[in-house]
Amino acid sequence: MWIIFALLLSITTAMMAESNRYFKMEGMRLNFFRVLGIALLLSPSALILDFPPPSMFYVAAVLSGTAIAVVPAIKMTLSAHKMGRVTTLSLPVETFVAFGLWLMVDAALREYMLGDIWRIPTVLISLALVAVSMFVMRQNDASWRTFLIVAPLGVLSALSAVFAKYVLPPSQSMDDIIAFMLCADIWAVLMGACFLALRKDFGTKRDKLCPPGMLKAAIFYSMLGLCGQSLFFTSIQYTPNPAYIVAIIMLSPVWIMLWHKMTGTKDDANPLAGLVMVLAAVLLIIVTNI
Repeated sequence: MWIIFALLLSITTAMMAESNRYFKMEGMRLNFFRVLGIALLLSPSALILDFPPPSMFYVAAVLSGTAIAVVPAIKMTLSAHKMGRVTTLSLPVETFVAFGLWLMVDAALREYMLGDIWRIPTVLISLALVAVSMFVMRQNDASWRTFLIVAPLGVLSALSAVFAKYVLPPSQSMDDIIAFMLCADIWAVLMGACFLALRKDFGTKRDKLCPPGMLKAAIFYSMLGLCGQSLFFTSIQYTPNPAYIVAIIMLSPVWIMLWHKMTGTKDDANPLAGLVMVLAAVLLIIVTNI
């Protein structure tokens, strides 16, 4: 089940990564309105949800909310000025950090992985092939400067994914996922409002809270973001390791390449690297399900 959700999530991620090339909205402001829209869409559910008592659940929600407030804002800014594929460069970092952290947390998975001598090396090779293929696929988009910007985003995303996996085991219901998303998005809205208020031009004549085109972009990203969050946190419940979800999300450059092919957009992406990436993802799916 998690594989289907993860594949759909990779397509959603590709759409988010590529879309701001067309909207060309400032990333931090767009992300604020995106998350605000998601929180508003989820808010009616607060009337019927049973929220858990104070626990690690809320710590994980705050960490996820921090990632939601920071990571997309920076990626949207990069997307507005570069090819959308550059925004996925944080995913290899997120994959390996999440893989290692969850192996330390989940003793049962660690025992299972160590039960067959070939399993961990095969999984690591699959993850490495996906990551290397992503870099090779379009080397012009990737520079060390860009990578150093997005690498910390991968670490933050990995931490939030591991904490979310910890508090959302398969025994949790859809109500728990919605409650988690609502708490995370409310925190992200608060952080986003603080980021905007701290800007030097906030409140000046130059500062337009909602510039032309923002409403249209915010509605689009809110709907897409709600779908993406639902797919991510549902797949997190059932995957053996959150790193596997991120590895499948790394297929998003392939979808971007196909989209450029369909629309006639100039793109010098390496199709052979895309093929290797797909085959490595298939290998990962096979290894983690036998």
